Amino acid sequence: MIMMRFLSKLFSKQSELKLILFALFVLIVMTLLTLYARAIKIQPMIQRDLHRLQASQNMPVRQLTNNPSLQKFLSQHPVYLVMTSIPSRIDRVPDILNIIDKTFIHEIIVSLPYTLKRTGQAYHIPTSLPNIEKVRILRTNEDYGPITKLLPALLEIHKTQKNAIVIVIDDDHFYPKGLVQEFIYAFWKSDQKTAFSGGVGQFGDHTQPPLLYEVDLDTLHDVWPDDNPQLLHGAYAMGLFSHHVDTQWIQMALKYEQNLGKNDCFLSDDLIISTALRQKGILFSTLKTDFFKRSSILPMEQNYWSNSLYNLPLSDQRIHTPSGLTCQIRLNQCLKTLSTLQRDHRPSHQT
Repeated sequence: MIMMRFLSKLFSKQSELKLILFALFVLIVMTLLTLYARAIKIQPMIQRDLHRLQASQNMPVRQLTNNPSLQKFLSQHPVYLVMTSIPSRIDRVPDILNIIDKTFIHEIIVSLPYTLKRTGQAYHIPTSLPNIEKVRILRTNEDYGPITKLLPALLEIHKTQKNAIVIVIDDDHFYPKGLVQEFIYAFWKSDQKTAFSGGVGQFGDHTQPPLLYEVDLDTLHDVWPDDNPQLLHGAYAMGLFSHHVDTQWIQMALKYEQNLGKNDCFLSDDLIISTALRQKGILFSTLKTDFFKRSSILPMEQNYWSNSLYNLPLSDQRIHTPSGLTCQIRLNQCLKTLSTLQRDHRPSHQT
């Protein structure tokens, strides 16, 4: 009887061990199959990205060195290139920055929080990034969302510079080699009351992204200070003067929305930047030259599809999002928040 009990326990333990080993085997096989499928899927992306990288490197660059007037302009307006990234994309940021001609750049500021707020994921900075010429890694205690590409850098720039040129880029596109020269040339030729982008969208009563966005016109009227509501597109790069952006208003707007328990403005950086600029009377202009145009800004597929904002659900789960319109609906929701903000902070004598 004792022997039977012993054999029963031994057999039970052996069966349990076999089951555990079988489960581990299945897990390993599934992991290998997943990695194999991912490799098959990502390999064509890598090849297309490599072709785009080479195409961007080979784009022509405007020569600015032999222009004394322009050189004087640059001595008065140092040029900063600014951006941010997320943990799943940061390893490929050096590919973006290495393309860009850095001759006239004073500093490249890559602003990075310690963790990504919406996932809690930590940042692991590739060793090649801080070794790129003129790159400065600016760590931030707070994750401001996508606008981290601009806000922390501006707060730093404002400490020492009053009239800097700031060029903002995203982490999911390859930009023409002469990107910086084209923004410098545009600012030099302008009245210095204009912000530029390779793509400027328009708000109105119908939709055709990335150029037209349908929004509630009454809400828009509450927020927008003039009758030409436009959207600077960060994906197509944007250029502005540092003193044209009210960083306090941006921080107030983000804090206000956070207190409401929403995140539409948190994820609508281009709208927040555009609104902040327009409140100071800054006009927007599409930058299009022989050296730089919207079609010359090429998507980096590996980053473009990695945690894209277009795929993130809206903060209000009651809203059912038609395919491809998440961005537009989020813009509308952010405009409603900004409209409420305007009313709540309107001086009493205006109410």
